[in-house]
Amino acid sequence: MRSVCSLGMLLGLLATLSGCGDTPQKAPDIGGGGGLGIGKGSAPPPKAKDPSDERKSGAELLEKVLKAHGGLDNLKKFKKIHIEAEGWTIAQDPGKTNCTRDSVYSYPDKTRHRWVMDTRPDKLIVLAALNGGTGWLKLGNAKPEAFSPEFMSQLQVENQLDWYSYLFITEEPNIKSYLCEVPDIGKKKMLGLAMSQVGHPEVQLIIDPETYLVRGVQTEIPVAFKPTKYQILYGDHKEVVGAKLAHLIQGFHGGQAKFELKIKALRPVEEIDPNLFDSTKN
Repeated sequence: MRSVCSLGMLLGLLATLSGCGDTPQKAPDIGGGGGLGIGKGSAPPPKAKDPSDERKSGAELLEKVLKAHGGLDNLKKFKKIHIEAEGWTIAQDPGKTNCTRDSVYSYPDKTRHRWVMDTRPDKLIVLAALNGGTGWLKLGNAKPEAFSPEFMSQLQVENQLDWYSYLFITEEPNIKSYLCEVPDIGKKKMLGLAMSQVGHPEVQLIIDPETYLVRGVQTEIPVAFKPTKYQILYGDHKEVVGAKLAHLIQGFHGGQAKFELKIKALRPVEEIDPNLFDSTKN
């Protein structure tokens, strides 16, 4: 299996994973908070501090957030999940490309996406997977190609960020939480909760101060060996087997909108076929 050695080789088709499409898009609204107060030349939020009083306050805020989302017992049902979604991504010039996505996730490090891209002149099926310390991409009928080490490190950070939307990851014993500053959403000031874990970049949760629902997550990812802000915003929270989870997802890279997905079906599963993550079986 050959290695995908540059982001250019991906033709932008994984902009929803990598956020590396080149076409800037205006940040759209995400229900419940008006327009997005991100990018547009504003300075990035300052680094979170870590005094003991902020840790105590962070733990108290996290407790409220977990309760608002249905509690840890319900959230832990989502360590294996199947998601069906539709929307758009920056995948082909000019501008947005409509797509559908069928995804399976197995905590902590297995993910597989099947995209149907409404590219021209024909639709294109794209498979992309993380399987522990390896990952691969398959475009149409071509043979799977391994991700380069640089791209793998980027996707692993983004995969970690995805899991924070289900919040059960916050119970890991080596994760510390403390208050931080985060961007507003529209004209509404958000609460910030930083999550620090050894061996991983800091992740910041963007929290609605009234509902305590997570409205977004953000971190820095390595792009061309430089840290770049990566942000996912959430809306349209609905209850699924006792947990309250977002059904509208928007991704931003360096303040530019890169994808929007509306979740049509989201459900926990007992088992996932391991062959789905194996490049030799796809």
